[in-house]
Amino acid sequence: MDALLWQDKALSLLDQSKYPHEEVWYDCNKLDAVLEALRIPGAVCGEAILASAGAYAYCLAALEHEGSHEFYKQLSLAKTALLATRPSSASLAAALSRMEKAYEEYKLSDQLITALLATAVTIHRQDVVACRNMSREGREILPDEAKIVLCCRGGVFHTGAPGGPIGLLRSARMKQKDLEVFVCEHRPSGDGFAVARELAAAKIPVHVIPDHSAAALMPRRSCDMVLIEGLRAAKNGDLLAWPGAYELAIAAYFHSIPVYATLYTEDYDTRILTGEAFPQEDLSPAELSGFAKGSLPEGVSVWSPRHDVVLNQLLTGLITDKGLIFPPFEETIPEALTKAMNKPFLTL
Repeated sequence: MDALLWQDKALSLLDQSKYPHEEVWYDCNKLDAVLEALRIPGAVCGEAILASAGAYAYCLAALEHEGSHEFYKQLSLAKTALLATRPSSASLAAALSRMEKAYEEYKLSDQLITALLATAVTIHRQDVVACRNMSREGREILPDEAKIVLCCRGGVFHTGAPGGPIGLLRSARMKQKDLEVFVCEHRPSGDGFAVARELAAAKIPVHVIPDHSAAALMPRRSCDMVLIEGLRAAKNGDLLAWPGAYELAIAAYFHSIPVYATLYTEDYDTRILTGEAFPQEDLSPAELSGFAKGSLPEGVSVWSPRHDVVLNQLLTGLITDKGLIFPPFEETIPEALTKAMNKPFLTL
């Protein structure tokens, strides 16, 4: 099941925060309905889904105001309102810039609405293709039998098709690979249980473990691989990932266990030279102190980073939508991207 559907000039979005306990859909035939859905905490998560949703929402604004003498003004207001719902989303901003570029190119054409719809569909379709490419590339490096420790918080609904580590593992299971997955649960998120539920639905044997137990698992249960969900990569290959990924990679390095990370190549940022330059953000103290029964003693504080930075020397390789990439990353990532640009684009 996909979390985003476009049909009959309307956008449907699955409320990810309620699934699987409830299957709630927001059916949006106007921009305001999309804005309302995007403002609901946890309802629509994932950079790729945000990009596609924003592009389709831009189309809804165009359909709503078609023929108006303030047509472009309304589109500009739509873009501003959409960006305000997720101001930190680079993917949403990039998708809306593509929509605006399509407007500029076809604004004098009677095919403007068609061009905008085609651009939105292309953004969505390219995400689907990227997910399938990553899954196909990644499953080839998995042994026919493998015990895998997984650090992942992105759900199967965060992309246009099952993507990231979950899509890769599902694809490998469909190829009859015998997998056993240990999902790291990082408190206070609870996301490990949601990831485990999605893997179990794909008939993959799965165990939820505290992330601080992953190192102890390695010598005792003969782990074959560590798989990390990458969020961004610096020019030198340092990786921004979820909390717990750094200590997991260190433990795997010590035990000579390969560490692979999934990464969409659009998340490779040459402007950031090393992982030290990634913006640092901490979790709200309330997210941690809420687990304490009663208030904390005076003078006691809490701290937890929102992300980890995994050093490039700890990574065996990157699994991307453009292929497998191995060290030295500062040379091989640009080389892989250059080769990919020269290949014809194929849809699946």
